[in-house]
Amino acid sequence: MASSDSPMFFMGQPPPGVKSNPIDPPSLEALSQALFSILLAINISFVLCRLAFKITSGFTIDDVFIILASLLGNAQTILILTLTRWARHGWDIPMTWFDATYMKKMLYAQTMLAYGSLLFTKISILLLYLRIFTIKRIIRQIIYFGIVWSVLTYSPFVVTASWYCAPHVGEEWNMTVALRCRHFDYWQIASSAMAIMLDVFILVLPMPLLRELQLSKSKKMGVIVVFSTASFALICAILTMVYRIKLRKSEDPFWTTWEATITNIAENNVAIIVACVPGTFSFCKKFIVPSRLSMNLKSLISRTTTSNSKNSAPRKDSAGSSGMTSYGGSSYSSPRSTEFSKGYEELKYDPENPTRETVTDVRSLPKVATRNGLEWNGGRGTTRELGIEQRYTHIPI
Repeated sequence: MASSDSPMFFMGQPPPGVKSNPIDPPSLEALSQALFSILLAINISFVLCRLAFKITSGFTIDDVFIILASLLGNAQTILILTLTRWARHGWDIPMTWFDATYMKKMLYAQTMLAYGSLLFTKISILLLYLRIFTIKRIIRQIIYFGIVWSVLTYSPFVVTASWYCAPHVGEEWNMTVALRCRHFDYWQIASSAMAIMLDVFILVLPMPLLRELQLSKSKKMGVIVVFSTASFALICAILTMVYRIKLRKSEDPFWTTWEATITNIAENNVAIIVACVPGTFSFCKKFIVPSRLSMNLKSLISRTTTSNSKNSAPRKDSAGSSGMTSYGGSSYSSPRSTEFSKGYEELKYDPENPTRETVTDVRSLPKVATRNGLEWNGGRGTTRELGIEQRYTHIPI
């Protein structure tokens, strides 16, 4: 019987001073199982929240694409979870493991699922942009360009993967296919480069439009933060490319392949999560924020904050504060006053009707005015009285 450190029984030659260990070797198996399970759970939760919100507001075409992306992405994650025993150095992998089943799953099936999932995810995000940013024709044309870019980024590599990583006519799943599949690495690097540029495009595209929204600073920043989550998908795409480049020169391709697999699974799941963030945000706003528990927590926090700042905040006028909003801890009240702050707008959340918000548009204000015997110039940190009110309904996302 051959010794356990003989390279002919393992998938790689160990470095000098290292012996093959098929029993309990250094491994990424536990890390992979934990990470993939967590990402899968978050992925499914976000998709379900988005779909739950859309049941009340109506489904759109981008929802169809995210469902397809989720099905393919989850199938890839589950498939890779069945292969985690391979997450070790090549010199610790018995050659008997390298069979047709492994090649079908690792070399071909998971690659096809990954490209399909990423394609549908990016199209879903761009269709969402197309639905909510419809003001300018040039923006629509740019979004259509992004959709074409997505197709060109992922579709050709489905064909090339079939050529390099699947048996040709008359061939079987054997070492010939595995060796030929190594040439597909160049195509994967090219795909990663195009995907990174596409992710940058998706991240940057909505920012100028979001800055033009007529919202208060806090709400505008909240919306920008929601769309900025696309940066996490960009980071994962960059890491995937780094490990694919590293794989070309690696002396331990099995270990490096698994590192690239981890970043690729993370990239796919994070992309789906990012695509569902706006819908999940709307779900939380509609079903969780108005809940009794949420209201009680808000009331408790408000009372605590008010108690802590009681000694530092100016006292309110005894006339009341009908139609007033406070800023910077300073409050002034005069129900008879008709002074307004020019060009000021604010969105107010209505807990009785969570699908709508009140927009307050205050049109004009003298440069210096007198209120209750105090000089007031509408400066920052003071209270501005509400003026013309109208209703504004968000497009459900």
